[in-house]
Amino acid sequence: MKLLIVGAAGQLGTDMARFLAPVSAVTALTFDGLDITDRPSLKQAIESARPDVMVNYAASTAADRVETDPAIVWQTAGDLQSELNGRAIPLTTLPGNEAFICPDPLRPGDQG
Repeated sequence: MKLLIVGAAGQLGTDMARFLAPVSAVTALTFDGLDITDRPSLKQAIESARPDVMVNYAASTAADRVETDPAIVWQTAGDLQSELNGRAIPLTTLPGNEAFICPDPLRPGDQG
């Protein structure tokens, strides 16, 4: 199985990449290797890795910004899912604080 792990510099991402490497082909990308808010870079990373599963451990270190501008979280989560649509690649998100997640069924503009 080929895994693409984004947010691989954090504690969970680092540990999981190391744990899964003996049993899977792991591509582990940190913010330096992939800014998930950069849609063209995200698309290229997915095309290059050709994963069977994508795991998102990415989180923002700008907690105040995320709390005052939650649209960035919604947009980023939507971009992740949009890039995987039509590719039959499942996305798993295991968040930490201020993670780039998109809790269904809420959408941007919904009251939560």
